[in-house]
Amino acid sequence: MALSEASLCLNHMLLSNSSSNFGKQRNLGLVQFHHSLRTLGNGIKRCGFRSISFCSTDRKNLTKISCLLSCKCQRADRVSGLTADDGRPRSLSINGKTNVSNVQELNELLQSDGEGVASGDTNGVGTVGGRKGIEEEAWDLLKESVVYYCGNPIGTIAASDTSNSSILNYDQVFIRDFIPSGIAFLLKGEYDIVRNFILHTLQLQSWEKTMDCHSPGQGLMPASFKVRTVPLDGDNSVTEDVLDPDFGEAAIGRVAPVDSGLWWIILLRAYGKCTGDLSVQERVDVQTGIKMILKLCLADGFDMFPTLLVTDGSCMIDRRMGIHGHPLEIQALFYSALLCAREMLAPEDGSADLIRALNNRLVALSFHIREYYWIDMKKLNEIYRYKTEEYSYDAVNKFNIYPDQIPSWLVEFMPSRGGYLIGNLQPAHMDFRFFSLGNLWSIVGGLATVDQSHAILDLVEEQWSELVADMPLKICYPALEGQEWRIITGSDPKNTYCLHPYDYAFSYFSVINYGNTFLVLPAILKDYSFLLQCLVIPQWSCELIEMPSDLNSPLELFLVINITMVLFQLTVACMKMNRPEIAEKAVMLAERRLSRDKWPEYYDTRRARFIGKQSRLFQTWSIAGYLVAKLLLGNPSAAKVLITEEDSELVNAFSCMLSANPRRKRGRKGFKQPFII
Repeated sequence: MALSEASLCLNHMLLSNSSSNFGKQRNLGLVQFHHSLRTLGNGIKRCGFRSISFCSTDRKNLTKISCLLSCKCQRADRVSGLTADDGRPRSLSINGKTNVSNVQELNELLQSDGEGVASGDTNGVGTVGGRKGIEEEAWDLLKESVVYYCGNPIGTIAASDTSNSSILNYDQVFIRDFIPSGIAFLLKGEYDIVRNFILHTLQLQSWEKTMDCHSPGQGLMPASFKVRTVPLDGDNSVTEDVLDPDFGEAAIGRVAPVDSGLWWIILLRAYGKCTGDLSVQERVDVQTGIKMILKLCLADGFDMFPTLLVTDGSCMIDRRMGIHGHPLEIQALFYSALLCAREMLAPEDGSADLIRALNNRLVALSFHIREYYWIDMKKLNEIYRYKTEEYSYDAVNKFNIYPDQIPSWLVEFMPSRGGYLIGNLQPAHMDFRFFSLGNLWSIVGGLATVDQSHAILDLVEEQWSELVADMPLKICYPALEGQEWRIITGSDPKNTYCLHPYDYAFSYFSVINYGNTFLVLPAILKDYSFLLQCLVIPQWSCELIEMPSDLNSPLELFLVINITMVLFQLTVACMKMNRPEIAEKAVMLAERRLSRDKWPEYYDTRRARFIGKQSRLFQTWSIAGYLVAKLLLGNPSAAKVLITEEDSELVNAFSCMLSANPRRKRGRKGFKQPFII
C-alpha cells in the first residue's frame, strides 16, 4: 500500500468510528504531510526508519539595503532580511523509493545509508546539494547579525528569524549571547567589534536602573541592550543613535542578569590574551568597572557559604528551572571571573583590600565546590549511608542530606568510571541534575581539579546517548516531567513539556506501523485508547515516536532542551584536557543538521529530534557556537584565551583547609569598641 493510500485509509477509520468521543469532540484528521514535514527537521531515526529525504527550494538572500540617515553620529542603519523557503518539498522519498511496504525491505534499503543526513549529499565540511559550505554560511549569517552604533559594530542580535512575527527581545544584543560571537570574531582576527562591545557595555553599567522604586547594586551589567535611532532634540530631520539597556526590568519574568558581569570580565581577558593589547583593561574606567562588579559579588550578606546566592533564571537558563540558591553555572562563572579579574587588576594601594578578599573567596569557593558538589559512585555510596540530624562540628553529613533524596534515575545514570558536579546545594537539598554549562566551565575555569575534569568528560563519553544523542548538548539532564515539571517550572513549555489526554499542543508528527505500512499521524490525539481499537501498535513503534509502551495510561511526552551554544564550551574543555576526539565527534553530529534546520535556538525530545517548539531560527549563539568549535578544532592552542589554569597557591591553601580542624576559634572580628546594653 502506498503511503498516501494508507494515510487516507486511516483517516477514514478515525472519522467513521462513531462509538468514540474522540471523533465527536474534535476532527483532527491528517494534516497534509508535504506541508508539515519541515517541522520534523531530520526525519525520524530508529528501528530501521532512519531517514526521510526531501528536497526544498533553497533559501534566498535578499540584497542588503543600507539606508544612510542624516544623523548626528553618521550611522548607517542596516536593513537586511532573509526570505525562507515555502517549506513545500518537491519530492518525497525514502532513499529514492516512495512505496516501501515492510520493515525488512526498508532496513535493506537503508543499510548503505548509515546515519546519513536527510536532505542532500553531505561531505566532511558540510557542503549540501551544491550550496556553500556550512562554515561559509555560518560566517555570512554571523556577519548579517551584527548591530551598528554610530557607524561602528557593537554586537550581534540574538536571532534573525524573519519567519516569526513576534520579535520580543530577540532583536537585542545580549551579553551572554555575544560571548561565542565575540570569541569567534577574536579568533578570526576581527577585534574592533569586541573592543566596542566591551567599552559601550561598560558605559551602561553606571546607568540608573530602577524597578518598582528599587535600585540594584552599581556594578550590575545589563542583560541586553538595543540600538535605537531617535530624533535629535525633537527635530525629525536629524537623528542620533542611543543605547537602550535592559537590566531585567523589562525582561520576561523580570529575571536578574547575574551572569552578565561575569561573562564581561571573561571576555575582557580573552580580548587581551588574543590581541596582545592590554591598554583596554588598563584604562581607568575599565579598572573601575571590574572593581564595581567584584564589590557587588563579594559583598557581605547572611549566607554562610562562599557560593553566590541568586534567584531563579539568573543565568543562561533565564527561566524558572528550580536553580535558585547556589546553582553550579553561576559558581563556575564566578570562580572564572575572579581569576580573570585578579590577573587584570592593577596593583594599586586602593585595590589591596579587594584583592585580599578576592583571594580568600577563591580558596573558600574552590574548596566548597570540589568537596561538596562533587559526586561519583564512591560519593553516591557515602550519601546512601548518611546519618541524619547530626549536630557537631565534625559532622559527616554537614548539610543534613536525607539519603531518600537520591533519585532512581541516578543509580543507572552514574557509571563506574566518571563523575560530575551536582547542580545545586543547599541545606537538606542536593540537586542531582547534570548541568552541562556549569560542569564544562568548571573544567575551563579550573574550578574542577584535573582528576575531576577528566571524570566529567568520562561521564559525557559513557552517557553519550543520554547527554548528546543526535545533537550536542543537553543543557540539563534529566528532563522534568509530570507534576514535578508543573511545580518547579510553573508549567513553562519552553523548559519542558508534558502531554496528557485533553491537552492540545504537540503539532509534530509520529510514524506508526500499521499493516506493514508506515502512516503519518498527528501527535495531538486526545485519547490513544481509541487508537488501540483501530490498530495494534508494536513495541518498536512506541520507541520510534518516544511514547510509553502502555498507551492505556495517560501519555506523558517530556522534552529535553539541547542547546548548540554549549558546543563551544565542550570544545574548550576538551582542548584543555587534551581530549579533542570528544569535541570532534560532537561537531560532526551538529554539522549534519544545523544548516538544514536553519540554525535553531534549541532542540526538543530526548534525542533532539525536533526543532524546539518555541525555538527561533537563525539563532546567533547556535551559529557562533559552531564556528568557535570549528576554529578551536583547527587551532587547539587558541583555547588558551579562555582557559585559566589551577593556581598553585590555591592548591596549597586547599590542602591546608582539608587538614585543618573544622572547629575553628570563634570570636568577634576586630571589634574593640565596647557596647552598652
